[in-house]
Amino acid sequence: MLNEQLDTGKDRYVGCLLSKIDMLNEQLDTVKEGGLFIVRYSEKKVGCLLWKIDMLNEQLDTVKEGGLFIEKIDMLNEQLDTVKRRTVDNSEKRILLSLSKIDMLNEQLDTGKEGVVVLSSKIDMLNEQPDYSEKKSACFIEQDRYVNEQSILSKRRRYVNEQCTVKRRWIRKIEKNGYSEKKQRVRYSEKKVGSLLSKIDMLNEQLDTVKKKIGLFIVEDRYVKRTVRYTVKEVRYSEKKWILGCLLRKIDMLNEQLDTVKKKVGCLLWKIDMLNEQLDTVKEGGLFIVEDRYVK
Repeated sequence: MLNEQLDTGKDRYVGCLLSKIDMLNEQLDTVKEGGLFIVRYSEKKVGCLLWKIDMLNEQLDTVKEGGLFIEKIDMLNEQLDTVKRRTVDNSEKRILLSLSKIDMLNEQLDTGKEGVVVLSSKIDMLNEQPDYSEKKSACFIEQDRYVNEQSILSKRRRYVNEQCTVKRRWIRKIEKNGYSEKKQRVRYSEKKVGSLLSKIDMLNEQLDTVKKKIGLFIVEDRYVKRTVRYTVKEVRYSEKKWILGCLLRKIDMLNEQLDTVKKKVGCLLWKIDMLNEQLDTVKEGGLFIVEDRYVK
């Protein structure tokens, strides 16, 4: 089965490669046709340029003969004078704007200096105040200590009062009911013993039921040994069958994973071959371009 799969995979792989080779050959033919088109286009472009040069030479001759060249020079000189005037006017305006900006910035600087003086005075004033803050913090620390001590004392008093109240309640209960602590203990122990005896009876009953079941099983094993053995064999065979089924499923799953990995590897190899072919075509295209330049 695996050999058949391998043969089918090879056929597909070879078919894909052949189709790719045909496609790349078609692309190479189109590239060669494009190169010839570029050569023809360059020849046409050179012809157009030569025609333009001839036309411009004719225009230059006509300008020189007609005296239009001198008029153009005068017109250009006038334009140059107007441009110079505009630049001078613009420079003067810019200088005025820059001077106004400088004045405005100087005013802002003066206000900033005044603010710095005010801030420095405030800083000095705050530096003079730390003694008062230290005294205040010391007072707060003493107050916290006093509060903590008072809270500890109050907790101790509450605990002592609670203990005293518990003892008093216990004594009052004993006085009201009229029986001592020993009687209470005896009654509690009797109740505990009764519950334990009931548990013992319950366990004895369970033991009897288990013994009966064991006896029945022994009787069945003595008189019907063949059937018991047959059933045990059946159970074991079914368990083995189930384990084998699980193993076969695992094997199938692993085979599927292996097939997917093989497919991925095949795709990667096909991509590598395709890229190598493209590289070869690119190299051939580079040689074609070099030959085209040499022909030009």
